[in-house]
Amino acid sequence: MQYVNFTPNYFASVLFVVFLIGFVFILFDVIIGFDLILKRKSNHNFGLFIIVVFVCNYLFFGFLLNHFEDRYLFNIFPFSFMVVGFILVKLLNLVPKLFSSSFANPRIKKNLAVFLILVILFLGTYQQIKQADPLIKSKSLSFLQQKQAALWMKENSNPNDLIVTPGVPQYNYYSQIRVAGYRDEEKEFFEYLDRERPRFIALSVFEKSPSWSYSLPERYPDLFKPVFVSFLDSNQKQPAEFIFLVDYS
Repeated sequence: MQYVNFTPNYFASVLFVVFLIGFVFILFDVIIGFDLILKRKSNHNFGLFIIVVFVCNYLFFGFLLNHFEDRYLFNIFPFSFMVVGFILVKLLNLVPKLFSSSFANPRIKKNLAVFLILVILFLGTYQQIKQADPLIKSKSLSFLQQKQAALWMKENSNPNDLIVTPGVPQYNYYSQIRVAGYRDEEKEFFEYLDRERPRFIALSVFEKSPSWSYSLPERYPDLFKPVFVSFLDSNQKQPAEFIFLVDYS
């Protein structure tokens, strides 16, 4: 139920109301015509598909996983937009029928329906952007310490140097230097050091490396020399990213 209860947080009010109306309409339509679906005499396949997608996602992530992460439901968004589009098309056909034949000609009725849908889409889009903007800006500094460490490596390395780090994609992007991950076993790691001779190794609070790697600088201080630390806080009391120069001399 946690994922079901969290779903409204994905939407601003306008689009959530439209989505809810559309989903209820689809659910009611499928229930009423379910006997025809079983007899394969119905065109309710779209509605049945939408319901199955949502039910399967909620059941799988809600009961088969032992923790909650809102990103797991990102894959329902395309189907949520299908529901919104479905009910808006229904509204496009319904609105002209609400006016009497003497009210206006069919073209004006159709234009009014289109205008109403455009207003709904504009308000919904505006609310979604307004809701998402502060969240996006707050996340823009996530993993900043890895960026700082990788940029430091870029400035203090040669193009052909090699870095060993648990955060391979991030370091590869920011440093633009060859990057490799840790080996599974310490013995394999030292064999890799002898063979490839990386210039730096990194340890991070964001990306986990093998447990034995965290004690390498302490056990081999002459081999791994600290050259850079980035911090989580401005007072520099919470280190986040460590870079060690591998000294082969």
